[in-house]
Amino acid sequence: MDQKVNKLFCVCFVAIFVLSFAYVAKAHQPEMVKTSPVVIKDPEISMAFYAELKGEPQIYTFETTKDFNLYINLLVPQSSNPNGIYNAQVYRTHNGQRDLFAILHGPGVVWTKWYEEFAGDWYLKGPEFKTQAPAGQYEIRVYNNDNQGKYVLAVGEKEVFGPKSVITALTVLPVLKISFFHTSVFKLFTAKLGIIYWIAVVVLIVAILIVRAVVLRQRFRHLRT
Repeated sequence: MDQKVNKLFCVCFVAIFVLSFAYVAKAHQPEMVKTSPVVIKDPEISMAFYAELKGEPQIYTFETTKDFNLYINLLVPQSSNPNGIYNAQVYRTHNGQRDLFAILHGPGVVWTKWYEEFAGDWYLKGPEFKTQAPAGQYEIRVYNNDNQGKYVLAVGEKEVFGPKSVITALTVLPVLKISFFHTSVFKLFTAKLGIIYWIAVVVLIVAILIVRAVVLRQRFRHLRT
C-alpha cells in the first residue's frame, strides 16, 4: 500500500508542476521589491516588480554586453492604488558617459483597465516603452510627484520559467493578494491559476486522510497483537 501511496503522490505532484508550467509560463515572473536599487539579472526576461514608493524614487539597474530588446511598462493595482500616476526615466552609461535614454511620462497617457487573467487581478496600465537597445549599463528610476504609493514595473517580454521560479511565483502570489492588492487570497481560486491551488488543496487533504488511515491501521494491528 505504501508503494501505491507514493506513486499516487508522485503523480499528483507531477500534475501540479505540469499545470504550473503551462499557466505560469504565460505570465510575468513576480518579484516583491524590498530594497533599492534592484539589480535586474536579464532585462529581456519577463519580470513584474511589485513595489511601493515611500518618499524617494525606486532604482533598478542592469548591465548588458550586447544589444538587446528593451521593454518597460508601468502599471498600478486598481484595488489599492487606482489614482496612482508614475513616471520612469531610463539612463544609459557607456564608456563613462551617462545619458538619458528614455522617459515614460505617466501624466501624458491614459491609464487603461487591464485584467491579468492568470492571477485574477485588475490593473491600470500606463506608459510603456519598447526598442532595440545598445549594450551598456542601465538605470531605471521610477517616481511621481510625492514618491508615494504602490506600482508595478514590468520588464522584458521573454517568458522563461524554471522549477524554482514556478515555486516562487506560486508562493508570492498569495502574499501579493493580501499585502499589495488588499484583496482576499481566496480570489486566486477563481482565477486561471486557481486549478493549481485546488489540486494542491486536494492533494493535501488526501495526504492527511491517507496518513490518518495508516496510523489507525497500525494502531489497530498493535491492539490485536
